[in-house]
Amino acid sequence: MPDYQTHDKINTGLLVPILTSMIYLNVDFITISIFTISFVFATYFLSPDMDIDSRVFKRWGLLRFIFCPYRDLFKHRKLSHNVILGPISLIGYLAAIIMLVVYLASGVILEYDDRFLIVLAGMVLAIETHIITDKLMSKKKKK
Repeated sequence: MPDYQTHDKINTGLLVPILTSMIYLNVDFITISIFTISFVFATYFLSPDMDIDSRVFKRWGLLRFIFCPYRDLFKHRKLSHNVILGPISLIGYLAAIIMLVVYLASGVILEYDDRFLIVLAGMVLAIETHIITDKLMSKKKKK
């Protein structure tokens, strides 16, 4: 299995051609910025390894307690590492926590915004890269 540094390097390396392509395709600066922030956030703070005592889990510092229920629900390398359900479970869990905190703190119910799709794309791509890297590296070790 790749360690956290390998995952960070692969995701960071992937971001360069993605951003180059976005610039080449004349994607607006705001979209590029939102995508980049989301991708980097998911790379460093939202990985399928949130279900174990991983480096990514520890990066949350004092706030890592919010992922303790997630760790109890998901067993490592099972649902959290599924290419479809992994990103859905991670992003859905975090989104539910954020919506609950915002509602309890302010009484505001967050509404859908088109920029959410850009955030989602950045996060999903970062998480998928982690999952695919794990699967490819596992196959190499089995041979």
